[in-house]
Amino acid sequence: MSQNRRTNQSSGTGLFIIITVIFLGISVTQTAKGYQLMFGKHLSWVIAFALGVLMLNFSIEMRKHRAQGRQVAGLLLSYLLCALISFFGNFNAFYTQYNTNELLKKELQKHKEEFTSIVTKSTVALQDADLSTNNLMTEVPQLRDQLVMQINDPANPGIGDRAG
Repeated sequence: MSQNRRTNQSSGTGLFIIITVIFLGISVTQTAKGYQLMFGKHLSWVIAFALGVLMLNFSIEMRKHRAQGRQVAGLLLSYLLCALISFFGNFNAFYTQYNTNELLKKELQKHKEEFTSIVTKSTVALQDADLSTNNLMTEVPQLRDQLVMQINDPANPGIGDRAG
């Protein structure tokens, strides 16, 4: 009977590992996709793979500890910490996958508003500069004509108050 029980445990362990690896593989893929914008392509895959390996190890160790009647609370907390970190990556991947168009639309609207504001401010600044430039453009010919008159005036050859 113990031989039969050992065979059931070993086949159960194999099935457990296969199912765990499949689901952790999906989690690793989604976690890597979710963290790509934050950490870059390569580092996100390293982080996701490390989390997957840790979670697989914690799962196997919890199974062993339970079979031996030992405490699993520390392993469970460690697993949950890894699962929480993985969850944020998974959530980010699914959220961006299903809301990409909406996110891009909001981003473009924000940049369009900023661009419109910059164009408005620059137009106002150019109009103010244009007024001062117009004033200079009228003053320069007047001063030039005044200097030409003073230079051509034989009685006052550009010396005195009229020369300023």
